[in-house]
Amino acid sequence: GDGGGGGGNGEYAYDGKPSFSTINLRDIGSRVDLTFYESHKGEIYSNFSSPRGYALIISNERFRTMPERRGTRVDMNALHTLFSSLGYEVQVQENLSSKDLLHSISTFASSSSHSFTSSVVLCVLTHGEHDALFGVDDELVSTHRILSCFNSINAPNLAGKPKIILLQACRGERKDRGWDDTDSGRPLEFLSCLRGEGSRMLTRRKSPAEADLIVAYATPPLHVSWRNSEKGSWFIQAFVEVVKKRAVDSDLLSILTLVNEKVANSFEATHERFKQIPEHHSRLTKKFFFFPPNN
Repeated sequence: GDGGGGGGNGEYAYDGKPSFSTINLRDIGSRVDLTFYESHKGEIYSNFSSPRGYALIISNERFRTMPERRGTRVDMNALHTLFSSLGYEVQVQENLSSKDLLHSISTFASSSSHSFTSSVVLCVLTHGEHDALFGVDDELVSTHRILSCFNSINAPNLAGKPKIILLQACRGERKDRGWDDTDSGRPLEFLSCLRGEGSRMLTRRKSPAEADLIVAYATPPLHVSWRNSEKGSWFIQAFVEVVKKRAVDSDLLSILTLVNEKVANSFEATHERFKQIPEHHSRLTKKFFFFPPNN
């Protein structure tokens, strides 16, 4: 979730395997390739199909009562371009209700199209609460239900394949207000991602312990995430930038650690120095490299 205000440079809103010690990063050189994969096959996921996999990007911008998520189209377009360049067949859906959001993800995850591909990507850009995401009807879908769409029972064609999920949304209730005295000097307001003080919380449920899935969150539980109306969200900006530079030589966990560092140290909102730190939960059992195609 997130909200907005005006001023300056856009508006801000918040929204069991053996160890890998046998992989010597010095062996990787400037680019990982099929030869590198063949020599470490037991410890790295294969990701060489054409397309590499399917990527679904869901972007919710206009809600029934919650603030418009200005800047989300910047994120959506950046992710579309990025994953296309990485060899994925990208699908985009916008402004889905809670029911349509879950149905779309369930249909996508269970598709037989995944039989012939190596990996899968889901990106959801929306308002959120702890452990739940909002549809444009201001109704919630639990993150647990979304992730369960990708388990081996509901998505048998993805069993054993890496499943990469990016969630750009708030995960908490805190409201912050401030102004940006480095831009135009006009007030810059910070609004919570929630629809109101009485917004309900879902009962917390653990995600299923299914393997080969990694979830990257824009922010830790109970915290807001920040989005700029002109540049997009901090998390997606950083993810796209780091992947562009490091997909050729770094595995996904290393990339996400670099994204954490970039968001933590490169972004600030207002003179109050509001900050953000993403987090990721990994159930991967091997290292995942994008192995970008030679374009």
